[in-house]
Amino acid sequence: MPLARLWELLARKYNDGLSGPEQEELDQLLSEHRDALELNEILTRSEDLGVKKLTTAMDEARSREWIASRIEKKETEPVDFGMPVRPLYKRQGFVWAMVIGIFIGAGFWLYRISRPGTPPAEKPNQVATSLSKTRITLPDGTFVVLNKNSQISYNRDFGVRQREITLTGEAYFDVARNESVPLVVKAGPVHITVLGTAFNVRAYAADSTIETSLIRGSIEVSSSGDPGRTILMRPYEKIVFSKAPAANTRKAKEEPSFVMLDRIKPNTADSSINEIVWTQDRLVFQKEPFQSVAWKMERWYGVKINFSDTGSRNLLITGSLEKENLAEALNALQQLSPFDYTVDRGVVTISKRH
Repeated sequence: MPLARLWELLARKYNDGLSGPEQEELDQLLSEHRDALELNEILTRSEDLGVKKLTTAMDEARSREWIASRIEKKETEPVDFGMPVRPLYKRQGFVWAMVIGIFIGAGFWLYRISRPGTPPAEKPNQVATSLSKTRITLPDGTFVVLNKNSQISYNRDFGVRQREITLTGEAYFDVARNESVPLVVKAGPVHITVLGTAFNVRAYAADSTIETSLIRGSIEVSSSGDPGRTILMRPYEKIVFSKAPAANTRKAKEEPSFVMLDRIKPNTADSSINEIVWTQDRLVFQKEPFQSVAWKMERWYGVKINFSDTGSRNLLITGSLEKENLAEALNALQQLSPFDYTVDRGVVTISKRH
């Protein structure tokens, strides 16, 4: 942060005033570094009370050096501004006391944010979706497509000292390469580390599994319950973790169990990949249990789907959906699988056809 420039603009604002471009520059600095807003408000209030020409008593360089030394050494001797002391009325004494207090507060603020080893607190940014798919470009250039009912969060300094994202739901990442700052995606207990690649993560809270599908590059996958064990993935591989704990783990509540590492097979007709076709507003199923298909359709159409029997829940569904509404989608799937359905106030009930 250009502290000298920020100090200069603040001092000039309350002394001789700023030009239009200078005021725009100051506004931009204040918007980027919100800790400075508090200082600006203090100076504004002091001006309202009649404090003018704040830099008359001490120039910028001397005041900043003096204030920093006072904070570091915690000295208590009287302040010498290098000016003859003259009697002042009580009102003037009060005003100058405010001036000194403002400069000490300003100096402490500058010293605090510029002192090595004491970075300002990081506030998380957050991007969320409800019923729509969202495309986002992160500060480091990483491209993200968030599926419906999904959310990511990341820190304000993302891409500078670290690249860490927390995901709930489903997202496709095309990661900007940065070998010195790897990107880490945390999807519940599953952690994915990557330098630069493209992959998909599905980690909805309601799902029983967490899936990671690698499209390009390579990634390392681990779980919080067993951080020492990592799985290196190659392109067109998919790994699935079950949220149910492994039976032989000591930390059963914390550690998900590994289910399988499988190959991703692009569709022969159009080379599309089922795991990421949702980014193109499509749903594709290949011999997938109807229960799993129903979870995807619930998020896709914003409805609740129940099953009246185990047989319908375990039906294997193959098909694709794109622009169909809910009724059209169910009718199309009926042509491929033997089931019936009813819709009542936004709730779909599926039953196996006898």
